[in-house]
Amino acid sequence: MSFKDNISDYIKSGETDNENLGLEIEHFIVNDEGVQIDFHEISSLISQVGRTIGADIIYMDGYPVGYYTGEYSTSLEPACQFEISINPYSDLATIRSIYEEFRALWEPIFEERGYHFETYGNLPL
Repeated sequence: MSFKDNISDYIKSGETDNENLGLEIEHFIVNDEGVQIDFHEISSLISQVGRTIGADIIYMDGYPVGYYTGEYSTSLEPACQFEISINPYSDLATIRSIYEEFRALWEPIFEERGYHFETYGNLPL
């Protein structure tokens, strides 16, 4: 068996009949000038929102950096990106609904502080 076949067999060994799909989207939270939200501010908001919705808060080095709801989790990624990771589901409508609920929850919170979501592959300047 060739090296290429070994790699192919290894990848195929992870295949399942499960046809669910999850989704991860990273967001920059910036103001109109492109300045990102401060780590301590978003960390505090994650704690407040997570407690309000009854989510499990995720801590790193004593700071709230995400939460888990049962349907999705949030996390602060490098460069203070705010990520949502939606659990795998069998239909896109469920994933869309969860993401829209997440945005509806967070958009007014950020807007009242002068911030908004930006979804780019890198920090918009």
